[in-house]
Amino acid sequence: MIHFHPQAQTDFSIRSYLDKASDLNHMELDQLLIIYIMDIRHMSQTYGSLVIDHDGNIYKSEWSTTRLINEFFSEFGYNYQRWAQFLKTTFNRPRTIFPYVNKNKVFIRVQQPNRKHSDWINLTLLKDINILTQTNNTVEIEKINFIFNIADGAKLSISISERTSLILSQIGYAFQLVNLWYEFQSDMIFEPAPLQAYIGNPAFKLFSEKRLSYKEQLKAKLDLDQFNKYNKIHHYLKHTTQRQYETVDTRLTLFQMHKRLFGKSEYNNMK
Repeated sequence: MIHFHPQAQTDFSIRSYLDKASDLNHMELDQLLIIYIMDIRHMSQTYGSLVIDHDGNIYKSEWSTTRLINEFFSEFGYNYQRWAQFLKTTFNRPRTIFPYVNKNKVFIRVQQPNRKHSDWINLTLLKDINILTQTNNTVEIEKINFIFNIADGAKLSISISERTSLILSQIGYAFQLVNLWYEFQSDMIFEPAPLQAYIGNPAFKLFSEKRLSYKEQLKAKLDLDQFNKYNKIHHYLKHTTQRQYETVDTRLTLFQMHKRLFGKSEYNNMK
């Protein structure tokens, strides 16, 4: 069992993993099935990130978690800043922390107190989730444990004990967004992946077991038509540039992006 408690009072166990970690080859980043990216800038002058993959390998990188995760997300089409800004504007929740969701891939952001960069957990590979509660006058969440299977029958456990409401909020939004992705895929592909491939994540049991429609889970609703337009814009950008990924030269400004999202004439020209 590999256990990480990034919000613990001591960094001793994390430092022991850092000492054993191999240097990450950033050219091979797209080949890794990353489970966890952890910010270690506060404990190392040389390294900014600790990375654990599905095989149980531990890597250390000089890059910050922000740079590393955006490079990793570029494989899916767009980075976290663009995605989060779209959601914040659409939901009218400028201070909300949203998950990164692309099709059935779900990454949640773990923001640590007094740190510039965040940790990231890949819920796509989640095996189980345990929520520990304590009861005083009300029921409060004490800790959330994310359990992953890794190589040779071993397990990886990541425990979060602070700001747990932000974690649950992200899971709630992710549950709604993967449903929207499924509807988007169904509209674009003749035989899309089964719905269970999208909503079968163990974390989503927090919502699906209530037997409520995903559209009833959250007060803020994301319109499918807006969601479709956003993804078609990125599809348009990706296939009208000679570069493989988005760059500064090919990105729309936020103003242009939302003008194209909600301006019919601009959007029709792209169809």
